[in-house]
Amino acid sequence: MYSQNVIDIFQKPKNAGIIRGADAIGSVGNASCGDVMKLYLKIENETIADAKFKTFGCVSAIASCEVACDLIKGKTIEQALKVTNKDVLDVLGQIPAQKIHCSVMAQEAIESAIRDFNKRRGIVTPKPVKEKPAKAEKEKPLRTPRANALPAIKGESHFPTIQNPAPIVTTSNNLWLLQPNKTSWKSRTNP
Repeated sequence: MYSQNVIDIFQKPKNAGIIRGADAIGSVGNASCGDVMKLYLKIENETIADAKFKTFGCVSAIASCEVACDLIKGKTIEQALKVTNKDVLDVLGQIPAQKIHCSVMAQEAIESAIRDFNKRRGIVTPKPVKEKPAKAEKEKPLRTPRANALPAIKGESHFPTIQNPAPIVTTSNNLWLLQPNKTSWKSRTNP
């Protein structure tokens, strides 16, 4: 559930729009949810004079961009880079746990815009390196053994409770059974 603060920010964003002749533009997107954020910055004397955004996304995405713009206005580039998604969440208040990634995207939009600003000035800034969680080993899917998949021991089945199970195919009112040790199908009408 969203807090009233999030709903108010979403309904009346002050920073929505674009800045013509922006000094920096940062774009980020999340393929899993479809949110896309574009952040425009006007920078004067190494200070962010104005910030605007265009976002295609949910309530949390729009509110996160709005808060991010407010948080970086009037700050130096170095100070803006220190704004984190936690800072955005602190201002927003309560948002659903599955929407926290929107605040992360707002932080990434700031970083992307500042990288663009530095690139335009001929300064190369690498993307922040994020630690990837250790991958768990993929479990092999369980396979249902077939009676004929294992060699028989002294002519006995490995599955004494299921002796030669017959495959079943259903079509409308008929059951089709493959007879054990035969290659033909037998039809039986469903009751």
